[in-house]
Amino acid sequence: MSIFLFHLTNQISLSRQLSIFDGFSIEPFKNQKVIVEKTVRQIAKDFALFGMKIEFAESVEWNYDELFRQLLPTIDKLMYNDYPRLLSLLYQIDLSPANIHAARIEQPDTPDCELISALIIYREFKKVVFRMYYKSK
Repeated sequence: MSIFLFHLTNQISLSRQLSIFDGFSIEPFKNQKVIVEKTVRQIAKDFALFGMKIEFAESVEWNYDELFRQLLPTIDKLMYNDYPRLLSLLYQIDLSPANIHAARIEQPDTPDCELISALIIYREFKKVVFRMYYKSK
């Protein structure tokens, strides 16, 4: 359990560390309920395209940390039980193998399921924030 918490704590700060995040930081948005809820819906929508139902607890006070904790077991299961589906999902989300490889090089001690979960959340946050920004213009 303490190893998991160490990795989780390390993982949560990845959005500030990885160069793959191209200068866009989700830090200002991580605790904004509307953005997190839209990100949850976007994640659920993308997973549904591949026949996977993602359910997040509705009673939880939403923030990035909780989103990460709830997504992690799903990614872990896909990695070990249905890797081709995971690759298709990553393509849909717009995360290339090159993105994941670059992140692995920068964070070699972070388990792949945690790294991929953080990358998915980052990409989905980015989609939501950009849509909201351009919709308001």
